[in-house]
Amino acid sequence: MASDHRYFVYTMASVGRALYVGVTNDLERRVYQHKHGLLPGFTSQYRVTRLVFYEETSDVHAALAREKQIKSWRREKKIALIEASNPDWRDLAADWFDAPPAPPFRAGPPTMSSRGAERRGISAGLRTTGAAGNRGGRDSSPASGGLGMT
Repeated sequence: MASDHRYFVYTMASVGRALYVGVTNDLERRVYQHKHGLLPGFTSQYRVTRLVFYEETSDVHAALAREKQIKSWRREKKIALIEASNPDWRDLAADWFDAPPAPPFRAGPPTMSSRGAERRGISAGLRTTGAAGNRGGRDSSPASGGLGMT
C-alpha cells in the first residue's frame, strides 16, 4: 500500500545567512508562515524567510531522523548541503506567493553587531540553529492541533 503522505525536511535562511532547519507535512504553508513572520521565535526574530533547501519523503520517521541529523551537523556541512543543489542560495519559494521579492543575500558569513553578539554571549558569524532555542520545526501550539507535525 503506497502512502500519500508527504514530509519535508527544509532549511530556511536569512539575508545574513542565519540558518533554520525544520520538518513539516505542508511545505508551502510552513514557508508562508516563515515568510510572513507568523511563527514566533528564532525565524521571526532573525527574519529567516528564504527557503534554500528541502528534501521530501513519505516516511515521517525518516523525515524526523533526517532533520535531527542535519541539525547535528556543523554549519560548514549544512552550507555544503545547501550549495550542492542551490549554489546561489536562491529562494526556492520566491514565486510561490504574491509578495515582493526579498533583497539579495549579503556576501560573506552572517554578521551580528558586536554589541548584539556580546549580549547573547556568542561570537559574530557563528550563529546556527540547534537544539537550544528552537522547537525542531515542529509546532506544538494549540493552533496547529498540538500534534508536533505541522
